[in-house]
Amino acid sequence: MVAGHRRAYRPAVGAAGGARKGIRAYTLICALGLLAIGIGAVIRYQTGPPAPLQADADVVERLVAKATLADIAIVSERRAESTGQREAPKPRVEPAPIPAHFPAPLPDDPPPPSPPDGYSFVKASTQEMPKAGIEGSAPSKPALADDLDWLGAPDAIEALALQAAAARRDWTFGWLRLAPDAGPGDLRAVLRRHGGELLSTAGRLVRARLPSAEARLRAIAELPAVQAFGAVPPVRKVAALFLEEARQAAEQTPVFITLMVDDPDGRWQRDLEERGAVVGHFDAQLRVYAAAADFHALSAIAEADFVLAIEPVSGVAPAHSTAVPAMGADALRIQRRPGTFGGVGGAVIPVGVLDTGLNVSHPDIGAMRGSICGANFDVLDSASDRDLWVDLDGHGTHVTGTIAGNGLLQPALAGMAPAVRHLRIAKVLSPYGYGSEVAIGRGMSFLATRSRCETDGRAARPLIVNMSLA
Repeated sequence: MVAGHRRAYRPAVGAAGGARKGIRAYTLICALGLLAIGIGAVIRYQTGPPAPLQADADVVERLVAKATLADIAIVSERRAESTGQREAPKPRVEPAPIPAHFPAPLPDDPPPPSPPDGYSFVKASTQEMPKAGIEGSAPSKPALADDLDWLGAPDAIEALALQAAAARRDWTFGWLRLAPDAGPGDLRAVLRRHGGELLSTAGRLVRARLPSAEARLRAIAELPAVQAFGAVPPVRKVAALFLEEARQAAEQTPVFITLMVDDPDGRWQRDLEERGAVVGHFDAQLRVYAAAADFHALSAIAEADFVLAIEPVSGVAPAHSTAVPAMGADALRIQRRPGTFGGVGGAVIPVGVLDTGLNVSHPDIGAMRGSICGANFDVLDSASDRDLWVDLDGHGTHVTGTIAGNGLLQPALAGMAPAVRHLRIAKVLSPYGYGSEVAIGRGMSFLATRSRCETDGRAARPLIVNMSLA
C-alpha cells in the first residue's frame, strides 16, 4: 500500500573528477537512478511491497535458534556479573526522524468523529443478545475432549503428594475444576482453611497452591465447589515430538518456560539453572522465561511442579493481505484536503505495530502525525538499530500504511484509519524479514505500556496493536 523501494536506501555511487564530461556522466547516472527509484516507488505504491526474501525454512529456523541462544546466553552472563535482574531492561525509545518539509501535524485534540453527510451513528446496545435454540435443528454434538483427563485421575492425590515430596515442601502446585454451579468465591476461603491458596481462574479451571498432606487433599476433593483436581503430568508440559527432536539434536535449543506463579525473588530461575537450563529474560506479565536447554534439562524441568508448560521458540516471518474498500472503511470518511478526512478516521486511537520497522520518509506515514516513536528488539541482526526508521524489508511500512496511511500522495490508497495521530513501532524482525519469538514477546510488552517521544512529550499506549506475522 505504501510506496518505497529498498534500492532507494542504498548510497548512490558516481564518478568523481573535475572534468565536465565526468560531471555530465555523474549527473546522467544520478538522473537514471532517481528515475528507476521513482518507477519502483510507483509500482510498489500500487501493488504493495515485494514478497520477503525466500529461504529454506530449516535454514531460517537454525539461524533464528542460533541468534536466540546467543541472546539468552548474553542475558544469563549479565545477570551473573551484575544485579541479577531477570526482566528485560526497558527499551531505548527512539523518536522517528520526520523530514522537516512534511506538513505540520493536526491539533492534538481533534474534534469528535462525525459521520459523513447523509449518515448517522447507531448507538450500540450494551444488553446481552437473547439466545434460543433453532426449532427443528439437529441435536448439538457432544463437547470435544479437553485433554484434561489428568484432572480427577484415580492417583491425583498421590501425584500431588509426590510432587510436594520431590520439591521438599509441605505444599505443591495444582489445578482444580469448579463444579458447574460454583464460583471462585465459593472456594477461596474454604481452600485457605485447608492449607491451600487460590492463585487465579480461567473459566472453571483454578490454578492453586495445595497442601501435601493426603488427608487435606482428600478433604479438598470432597468440597461441593470442586468437581475434580490434579497435577499436570510432565508428559503434558512439553510436546512429545519436540522432546524427541531435542533428544536427537543432542544440543541446547531455545524454549519458553511458563511458570505457575511469578518469580519476584528469583527462586524459580535458580531452580531452572540447577536443572541444566541457561535462563534469559523473564516476562512477568506472562510468567515466562526465555531459556536454553538440551533434552536432559528439558526432561528435568518438566518434572518441576512450578513449571506449567515448555514450548519451543520458533522463527516468525511477515504475512499480510488486505483491501480497504472490501472492508468498507472508505465509506466512513470524506476527504477534506490532502491527508485529512472528515468522518471517522481513528484520530483518538493510538496504534502500535510489531514488524520490520517503518519508513518515516514516506509522506503517507510521517506527515501530519502527533508522534511516532519506537524501539528495536531484533536479535538476529546487530545493525537493526539503523533500520528501525528505514525498513529495508518494507513489510512494516506496508502494514502501517494499510492501517494508518493518510493518503497525502494518493487519497485512494489511504489506510483503514488515516487520521491516527500517534504511532508506536516495535521492530521485531530483521531487515531480511525473519525474527525470533523472544523479540516478539519483548515488543508486545513494550507496546502494552505508555511510551513518550522526546520530540513530542506526549505519552501514549496503543489501544490497537497489529502483528501480521506467521
